[in-house]
Amino acid sequence: MKRFSILNIRRLASQHCALAVAVCAAVATPGTTQAQNPVLAGLDLWLDASASATTMTLTGSTVTEWRDKNGSLAKVTLQGGAPTLQPSGIGGVPTVHFDNTSWMNDGVNHEVPVTILYVSRESGGHNGRVLGGYNNNWGLGYNDDVNNWYYLGGSEGSGSSSDTSAHLYAATIQGSGLPTKVYANGAVIGTPGGNNSGPNNLELNGWNYAGSSDPTPSSLSDCDISEVLVYNRILTSDELNAVGYYLAVKYSLTTHYIKPGPQANITGFTFPTYGAATINGTNITKTVPHGTPVTAMAPTFTLSDGATCVPASGTTSDFSSSVHYIVHASDYTTSGTATDYTVTVTVAAAAPPPPAGLGVAAGLVAWYDASQLIGLTDGNTVDTWPDLSGCEHTASRIADNMTYVTGQVNNLPAVQFRNGGYADIAGTMFAKEQYIVLRNPDNPSGFTQWGAALGNVTDQCGYMMGDDAGSFWGSNMPAAVSNNGTVLTGPDFTVSNDGVFIILKIDGAYPDTNLRNYSLGNCYGNGAAQYHTTNLDVAEIIAYDRELAAEQETALGAYLTVKYNITASTYPTATPATYATWATDPAHTLTGGPTAVGHDGLINLLVYALDLKTNGSNGAPGTLTADGVLSFAKRPAAVTNGDVTYAIEISSNLRDEVTSGDGGWHTTTDGVTDNPTTISYLLPKDQGKIFARLKVVSTAP
Repeated sequence: MKRFSILNIRRLASQHCALAVAVCAAVATPGTTQAQNPVLAGLDLWLDASASATTMTLTGSTVTEWRDKNGSLAKVTLQGGAPTLQPSGIGGVPTVHFDNTSWMNDGVNHEVPVTILYVSRESGGHNGRVLGGYNNNWGLGYNDDVNNWYYLGGSEGSGSSSDTSAHLYAATIQGSGLPTKVYANGAVIGTPGGNNSGPNNLELNGWNYAGSSDPTPSSLSDCDISEVLVYNRILTSDELNAVGYYLAVKYSLTTHYIKPGPQANITGFTFPTYGAATINGTNITKTVPHGTPVTAMAPTFTLSDGATCVPASGTTSDFSSSVHYIVHASDYTTSGTATDYTVTVTVAAAAPPPPAGLGVAAGLVAWYDASQLIGLTDGNTVDTWPDLSGCEHTASRIADNMTYVTGQVNNLPAVQFRNGGYADIAGTMFAKEQYIVLRNPDNPSGFTQWGAALGNVTDQCGYMMGDDAGSFWGSNMPAAVSNNGTVLTGPDFTVSNDGVFIILKIDGAYPDTNLRNYSLGNCYGNGAAQYHTTNLDVAEIIAYDRELAAEQETALGAYLTVKYNITASTYPTATPATYATWATDPAHTLTGGPTAVGHDGLINLLVYALDLKTNGSNGAPGTLTADGVLSFAKRPAAVTNGDVTYAIEISSNLRDEVTSGDGGWHTTTDGVTDNPTTISYLLPKDQGKIFARLKVVSTAP
């Protein structure tokens, strides 16, 4: 059976190597075939026109979508004109031709550190930019009748007169105050200082900038683009040379890249079902969901050309401790080039059960709390956000930026969703009523982009936050919305949060109660995520499969207002009462009464029955021993007065019981020990999953 403990996810931070490249006079030999790109680790976007059969959507010869060759959701999409696939371009290899009306972009902010390489040429006619940024003034390689030019946000390169020759441009950009280098055909052409950055919304052909009144890019070219590679890290000098040589050979280019010596590298490492692992030098790490068996896993991986590995790809190994993979280069016999990789699998800890402070458990289907992301530090990427509801709806980051940031609201952390960042949620559920503690960071009167904090991606109903207006989209309008307890009026339920954290309650408008797929930060899915995501700072999300009763909404609102110190109009917190007098008063005529909510977010009756503090934290109101005994201590005065009854309820699905035996919440006496001081329950060991809770009822008039 499943037991729950406090979440403790270990995350190994990425390390980035500084780059130093020695320029060599040797050139690549054109006309031969390089088997594959030798460096895949950290490759966020790989556009390859020679792989059009699997990576492009075409209307005739017009490219409407150009997808990542690695198979991720990354892609560029047609924004204007008609870029066309040409079967023979640079070096006789397929290319995409753009005229001065055609352009595509990917909707992603490629933040530093970043390494970019691409193969292109201007084809005569209009000579503007070929690779740029739509949301920032950024360009690499070309600009207004010059090539060998660059502007990455810092100092600008001067360039030389345009030509129609093919060029292999590259840049390694570490960020403000750190070394940046720009290369043309493998030779360094600049080391720009200043505040350099990556392209914000990578654009194929031309450029634009945030705030422009004209959405059509400037400086469009007549050009060919054959291959683009964007890494989310700085490649080492050997790696940059290896990728440069691969491109030079493939496109028959004369460059300063030289043929690499025998390599002994793992270039990609994947655990079937659980996805790609992180390669950081010779350390390979992967975190898998709680409960994953790790004693017989068979990862697959790719190696540098000619290399072999022990154990081989697909071999089953026991990852309950780290496993070593020894890679031998092609020159290895009894000695030669070899690399020892250490592969470590971490199993995420079980999520804790909902604390008593939440007050409402029935119908809870998902719960994400940034303050429970244990083990992360300020600025860390959030790869997984565990579900605290017990329903195992863990959210896994799919694309772009989800960042853990400390000290955001009442000294508690939040997760920043930026530039198309979102996470898909495991399993299916029905999230009718949502409570979200969030802030819009960019525009006090709007949501910055289309999207949702917790959005349905199966049939896109429920709700969708609007674009820069603080409202919701008319075709995906929620049934009801309240802002800090104030009910908003339709039809668009305009929200104004003035750049501060608010408690947003949303009742989704659904045609039925069918189970659906959901995401955090996204409400569309189906391969179009970058159009339906939103920039938000999210501290907590709590979702139910039903509409809560008024007193339950009050209890939940009080929990959130107290926790985050947010002023709310209809989520009052009761004045602390003297519970010693309540113990002798059978009518319970104290301030707020037994169903009111105290400053700690707990209903007064619960505080009274379990002898809890009237203010501040109590810790866990009950205990769970290692052998599965759940116990609660009773308040002596409540037992003496006989004005409270105690019972244990159990469920296998966290739903209200409709008919006997449907797994909903119901009272049990099996395994229950009830005496004047405690009530306890022995969790059965022959069930796959069981939930238990204490039910307290006032018997006073």
